[in-house]
Amino acid sequence: MLEPFIAPTGGNHFSAGPVPRHMTVGLRSWSPDDPRRARVAALGGALAYVAVVLVVWVLAYGGPGLLEGLFTLQVGPWLVYAFGGAALVGAVLAVSVAEYDLVSPTAVVVGLFAFVLYDLWQALQNPAVLLPGDPFQLYLVGWPAVLVVAGVAGLVERYVRAVVGRRDAVENSP
Repeated sequence: MLEPFIAPTGGNHFSAGPVPRHMTVGLRSWSPDDPRRARVAALGGALAYVAVVLVVWVLAYGGPGLLEGLFTLQVGPWLVYAFGGAALVGAVLAVSVAEYDLVSPTAVVVGLFAFVLYDLWQALQNPAVLLPGDPFQLYLVGWPAVLVVAGVAGLVERYVRAVVGRRDAVENSP
């Protein structure tokens, strides 16, 4: 059974079309005004970004030492700080997309992450030991800087959208 339904396509845009009945209950509860939407987006973004960082960590350094290091006084606090920061960055990115339709914060973080992965690959090919840490470890410790750069990009995008929206409203007014 299909019933007509206006389905959200992201942000303030809607698309009319038939949606299977078993899907309508879930879609209707995720209206743009639903307060749970931001919390679910933040949780999903945090888990997804931590999963990506964890996969890169395991591929680069191996997995067994990670769990052991978590319970040491020397490495444990650093790991909590690094992965906690990754969770915060992921949550902020997801909320910026889900609530504000901002693309630039995610694009900035993806670009920085790709650059760091390339540098990590180059560092792992070189037999010389890197004293302050390799690029990926520095990226994990520097998550506040990554968050600030992504936030500035989001603010610039939001400002540009507001200016363009006002200009378009003036041009289209009767």
